Amino acid sequence: MERIYKIFMNKKIRVPLEYVSCLIFTLVVMYYVLRINGFDMNLPYIYSGDSISSSLFIKGMIENGWYNLNPFVGAPFGLEMYDYPLGGDNFQYLIMKILSIINPNYVWVMNMYYFLTFLLCMFTTFTVFRQFKVNYLFSVSFSLLYAFLPYHIIRLGHLFLLGYYAVPLIVMVMIWVVKEPDFLLVRNESQQRRILKHQFNVNFKFVVAILICILIGSTGAYYAFFACFFLLVVGLVQLITEKKMINLIKTLVLILLVASTLLCNISPTIIYKLSKSDESSISSDRNFEAAEVYGLKIAQLLLPTTNHNVDWIKEKKNEYNSKAPLVNENDTASLGFIGSIGFLFLLFLLIFKRKNNNELDNINNSLSILNMTAILLGTIGGFGVLFAALVSPQIRSYNRLSIFIALFSFLALALNLDGWVKKRKRKLRILWIVSLSLLISLIGIYDQTTHPLPPKEVIASNYNNDSEFIQRISNTMPQGSMIFQLPYVSFPEGETLHNMGNYDLLKGYIHSSDLKWSFGVMKNSYGDSWMKELVKQPVKKAIDIMAYSGYTGIYIDRNGYSAEYVDKLEKELSDNIIEEPIESDNKELVFYDLRSYSNKLKASTGEEIWIERNIEALNKIQYGTERDITGDEGWELLQNKEGYKVIQTNGIADLPEDQLSILVKGPNDVSFTFGDEFSLPNNYSFRHWEDPKHFVISISNDLTGWDNNYSPTGKDISQFFKKIGFSLYYSQKNENQIILKE
Repeated sequence: MERIYKIFMNKKIRVPLEYVSCLIFTLVVMYYVLRINGFDMNLPYIYSGDSISSSLFIKGMIENGWYNLNPFVGAPFGLEMYDYPLGGDNFQYLIMKILSIINPNYVWVMNMYYFLTFLLCMFTTFTVFRQFKVNYLFSVSFSLLYAFLPYHIIRLGHLFLLGYYAVPLIVMVMIWVVKEPDFLLVRNESQQRRILKHQFNVNFKFVVAILICILIGSTGAYYAFFACFFLLVVGLVQLITEKKMINLIKTLVLILLVASTLLCNISPTIIYKLSKSDESSISSDRNFEAAEVYGLKIAQLLLPTTNHNVDWIKEKKNEYNSKAPLVNENDTASLGFIGSIGFLFLLFLLIFKRKNNNELDNINNSLSILNMTAILLGTIGGFGVLFAALVSPQIRSYNRLSIFIALFSFLALALNLDGWVKKRKRKLRILWIVSLSLLISLIGIYDQTTHPLPPKEVIASNYNNDSEFIQRISNTMPQGSMIFQLPYVSFPEGETLHNMGNYDLLKGYIHSSDLKWSFGVMKNSYGDSWMKELVKQPVKKAIDIMAYSGYTGIYIDRNGYSAEYVDKLEKELSDNIIEEPIESDNKELVFYDLRSYSNKLKASTGEEIWIERNIEALNKIQYGTERDITGDEGWELLQNKEGYKVIQTNGIADLPEDQLSILVKGPNDVSFTFGDEFSLPNNYSFRHWEDPKHFVISISNDLTGWDNNYSPTGKDISQFFKKIGFSLYYSQKNENQIILKE
């Protein structure tokens, strides 16, 4: 026995065995929670909501080399993802790219990565706990709870948020900064601080910290942003308590590493936005109010998970969700019973702070401060809202801080329980460890987890129905055919229409291999404006434009319309196209073949005119109304700003209520962008909700020739417009148009 014990105490044997046991424990819990015994790897683990957009990016990456360009969606313009930064998740995409070498089926890759997120979160958390010398069983127990948080269980659609395995590692780096004075800068024998211990002996933890910073900067912009915030907090606290600037410099170096990595990952987006600075961007759609809506709630941290395993708890949580305001994705922030104890323990430590008598007290104080600053940043009405309002609204879902709060809570409990057990008598110590770790694991897993995956039969029914329908279209249409999809929905983060999800139209692409689909053109791009105006045309004209543009079919998701409207629309399409449509088995999808209609139209126009109309259709947005600004609209100065003037009029009638559907063009076809704050020239706003209605635009002094201090009169403005050509383009709703929604 003693010999066996010595063998297992050998680090080279013990460490691999510990990780093998972690793998086994994780698979056992996955078997119980995910019920993977009946899982079909050829069906997506979830087939709705944001998971469908994940399918687009993963399938696009496999087929096109990477995710930035995809010619099979947004046809005929294609999809360019540069305006929507995905680069923060590049490490996760890299893992999936490697998985696709094994099996190029995007469903298999997505499912495999989903399962891997549990294993990776378990391994990294266990590594951190063991690095801080928490005993093996406590490390396993708390790592399991962290890997199977409600955040991981409920948030199925956000696949890339589930890859939070770098969070424990960056928290480990924060603790290193606190408890190890020579971290990053090491004293050598002559007491001079330097990164190298000796001439060739590199500080190992410094190298590891660099790799972790690169990792956190490549596994999600949110996690990178939060990591930088907490590193800054650690540095400032160390500066204040120890009065040494070097402590802040250390954390600033780490922040620079994280930020630089993130910037490198999203550099294609940055370069794109700089080159398109005069055009509208998808980022302009975000506002600071969203930081309030998607903020963190202390109540949701402490309340049990939704769909709890105990019925009366489940009912109470459902009651809260149905009555409380602002319940959205922040519902996934629950820490569970064990995590809540850790959270409250850290609050207690903050109030009854102990002096740093030892290393554990030092770590406790640091975790309690990090815990409180997370609340101050993320809570509804907190500093995150101020950051969104004053700096950038791009970070808006501050409820995602819960994944850091959970790690702080579990780590605090593990360290203090371990410290308490080590003070017990040696004979009772193992009993305490086994009993507590078993209790923590069983209570925690039962409390935190539900069975999240939809029944295989439900997914198979919907997935196979769509697959069979798209396959029938593929068998009918020539390779490379372009299909126009209705109703029109913006991409990404578009509208939800009736019973159709905002990404449901992607099902055409993810089930086909050689067809091109109209849905998926980038929001606020030329193609987006082109398609929005196309669907506002009378049905007959819209079909003609589709034919001229090269579309050979029309795909309709009936879930996006009311039953009454879709009947009316399909009758008009049938009256014009004549061909009998293809219908899905569940009657939700329908397809109209446009080839015969296009051939007749082409025969009636001739080849030469057909080519001209093809060029015209694709290169000109089909606005219903085009009107010049004559200068006689009664303009007046609203504001005199540095470098430009803001002017307004009440004299332009019958503009559409949707401000974004208006296009303002100045000389040389320069397009003005919607901007209600007028912080720049070349902005416009039509405030239709006010009385009287008024139209406002901002014009550069370089264009008008007016000085900064000059206040033009109405006559001056009128003469300017008579001299310089400005035009408005928009469409008005009519009875026979293919509309977005009725």
